[in-house]
Amino acid sequence: MRARVACVTSRAGHPPPAILRPDGKVSVPDVPAGPPLGLATLPYESTEPELPEGSVIALFGDGLVEDRRHDIDEGIDRLSTHLAQPGVTLEDIGGTVVVGYCF
Repeated sequence: MRARVACVTSRAGHPPPAILRPDGKVSVPDVPAGPPLGLATLPYESTEPELPEGSVIALFGDGLVEDRRHDIDEGIDRLSTHLAQPGVTLEDIGGTVVVGYCF
């Protein structure tokens, strides 16, 4: 049986992370939105998604997944498709997303 890994995450003005699980499925946990760092004095809410060992956490800014013509949900769907390519290494994913992803 594979071990479970704990991860605590919160948001400070950016989209939530995308999680690529070892089975190839991508999910985006429901992380409460918070203001950008430095603009608030209130504590940030956090969530603790349970991740299977071998999961990949993809952190990204909204500039990667949205623009004036495309909403953020469409961009996150496109990013999820890139992340879920079978047999792709982390280096390949990074190169594909950064070089060929933009709208």
